[in-house]
Amino acid sequence: MRLRPRLPRGDRRWPVTVGLLLATVGLAAAGWWGYRTDQDSRELNIFLRTATSQGRVDVAATILRVDPSTRQAQVRVQVTAEGAVADPGAPGAPAKTLELFTTSASRGVLTYPAATQPPEQTINVPLTSGWPTDYPQDRYTLTLGFSARSDGQDVPVDLNVASYDSLFELTTPEADATEPTSAVLNLTARHTRGGWLLAWFLMCAAWALALVVAGAAWILVHERRGLVWPAFGWMAATLFALVSLRNAAPGAPPIGSLIDYMAFFWAELIVAASLVAAVVTGLRTERAAKRANG
Repeated sequence: MRLRPRLPRGDRRWPVTVGLLLATVGLAAAGWWGYRTDQDSRELNIFLRTATSQGRVDVAATILRVDPSTRQAQVRVQVTAEGAVADPGAPGAPAKTLELFTTSASRGVLTYPAATQPPEQTINVPLTSGWPTDYPQDRYTLTLGFSARSDGQDVPVDLNVASYDSLFELTTPEADATEPTSAVLNLTARHTRGGWLLAWFLMCAAWALALVVAGAAWILVHERRGLVWPAFGWMAATLFALVSLRNAAPGAPPIGSLIDYMAFFWAELIVAASLVAAVVTGLRTERAAKRANG
């Protein structure tokens, strides 16, 4: 049988080093690609044009935050009067008192005095569907709509919608202009790809830790190892570490969410049961050994 010549120790390290470098570069490139696609999915910039004349109101609505706990979306509204609606002496300000009607439950009407530059205002738009306890599979819908009136006359509205929320990506299945002078946009909010992946990774990590602890406890119980204090300390630390791991879920989901029933409740139960079984078996083993020696 012909044997291959053995490479010197230094030569054998090169393939491993090159392989590790290539793997590192590949993972970094994959991470960069994932980051870019995630960023692109978060961007929202929708322009809904309903005005057919120069006399109109431009509404820039920026979604600052989607808050499932309060079932509301915080939206910043900036109004600019254009054409015949604007005051010639104050660009962007309305020539007459302007009323902007919104889909907000608390601030349905925003009033802007004549010849005054409209300030930015913040409204809360209700989330019409979705439950926070469906995390991380939860999604929500909201309706963002505006219409304007000046001096008793309806004014056409152009709507530009953007989103700055880092936890949710918003998409629009449809855009409605229910009337020539109103702009209505139906939006769907769901967790960003990065947040969704992190939530599922945390669930998988919780199961992995629980199964590792269960395996170690089975060895201690089956082989009657007695009281192995380092193992017990590690198990107890894992029990409390799972709580911190669960609290690291992005978006602070409420207790009793899907993420709990699929992973964390069971992981805590498995770790606690494993620790108790290992300690009880260890105590019995130690007592039996003392009796045998006594």
